[in-house]
Amino acid sequence: MDVQKQYPFETVAVCVLPNHIHAIWTLPPDDADYSLLRRLIKTKFSAYSPHTKNLGAVLDYP
Repeated sequence: MDVQKQYPFETVAVCVLPNHIHAIWTLPPDDADYSLLRRLIKTKFSAYSPHTKNLGAVLDYP
């Protein structure tokens, strides 16, 4: 299931780098669960990352 269909949000900006991304998202006023959104996007994004290129962990924040 598409994350944006399940949890509406707006992508303001995104920069995809080899081993992580930078993103600015706007959530609806009644939704403050940023960590859930980040986790769901990370899971979907990582599933489509090129594992064979050995780029390291995608979206792995400290």
